[in-house]
Amino acid sequence: MTFRRFLLLAMLAALALCAVVGVLAVFVSRGDYLWQILGTAIDTAVATGLLLPLSFLIPRPKLRVGGFTGMAVILAAWLCILGAIWTADMSPYGLTEKLAESAMFVVFMGVPSAGVLLLLSFRQARSAVLTFVSGAALAWLLCEINVAFEFDWRDGERLIATGMTLYGMNTCAAALLVNIGCGDRRYFRWAGVLTAAVGLGIAIAYIWRDDYSDEFFAQLTAAIIIPAVVMAHINLILMARLRASQMWLAWVVGGFSILSGLAAMIVMVWPNLEARDDFLSRGSAAAAIVAACGSLALIVLAVLNRKTDAAAQSPGALEATTLELTCPRCHVRQSVSFGDSACKICELRFSIKITEPRCPACGYLLYRLTSSQCPECGALVRPGPGTPANAFPVDTVSP
Repeated sequence: MTFRRFLLLAMLAALALCAVVGVLAVFVSRGDYLWQILGTAIDTAVATGLLLPLSFLIPRPKLRVGGFTGMAVILAAWLCILGAIWTADMSPYGLTEKLAESAMFVVFMGVPSAGVLLLLSFRQARSAVLTFVSGAALAWLLCEINVAFEFDWRDGERLIATGMTLYGMNTCAAALLVNIGCGDRRYFRWAGVLTAAVGLGIAIAYIWRDDYSDEFFAQLTAAIIIPAVVMAHINLILMARLRASQMWLAWVVGGFSILSGLAAMIVMVWPNLEARDDFLSRGSAAAAIVAACGSLALIVLAVLNRKTDAAAQSPGALEATTLELTCPRCHVRQSVSFGDSACKICELRFSIKITEPRCPACGYLLYRLTSSQCPECGALVRPGPGTPANAFPVDTVSP
């Protein structure tokens, strides 16, 4: 029995058990534990529904790590919520609140990490993925330390603020490291990583200060962090695969991102500009909206360009309906139609069928494949050295 089949059967059993327990709770329970039983059923049903799509990622080697991480996050959140439900009426030490906070932090840091891990197999994103996940894990640990131990409110807020600041700056650094080592010359990324690290250090120093009346640290942190965020955004928009006639949009989006960052820096560093303060704040927000909409447009254009290029390279996109061949009987070279046809000289009959090689495991098109493994699921689709030629047949389908 495969892991996915076992998981699906376990999900069905859990749903059936929750349905039975829920019905019994409604008709039999006196009301003391009715809401706990119903909450357990709802929590289990939601967790099961979220685990179902993740189970389809497990058979794919490239997506397996992200799928397992997502499942672990959902199970951890399910257990925390389950504990919060059943300790609500019997815990005098705030255990319910701690479990609820743990579930919130697990979801907030774990779900993005699981999504980012789906890109781990891509060389362009590997460094960024490892940076983001390690930073998210450290931020989660800081928040969980505050939840687990009885700190006073000031130290607790400082720990959470430190974790959230680390989480944000680490995300910015990960965005700057996308496509590193792939031949581009975006040297500004190192300036962005440096400013993010310096901004993180200054922000943590400000968080742990005893005196919050001095606004210098807050202004200095903003002046350093905003350029790092702008450079991270520019690095991401340059990743879009655009045609030469579409590159102007990337430069426009980058320009508005820079304008938004400059206006925000002026407002944060010099807040006492009276009427100009309001104008710059509105201008920064407007430029940020244009940059955000332009970024979404770049994503749409990149997807459209990729589909167009894939269709142009696919054998099914060929407009040819004939094939040049030499008749094996009369040895006359001629052009014959696909399907059933005959030699123009000796009338030898031909039956020509064009097919595409596809992976028998996932159906991925193997056109111009140079390796012995499917690039989508990793299945072996071509015999390697010393392997019998008929050991791994490749199924083909008509276009």
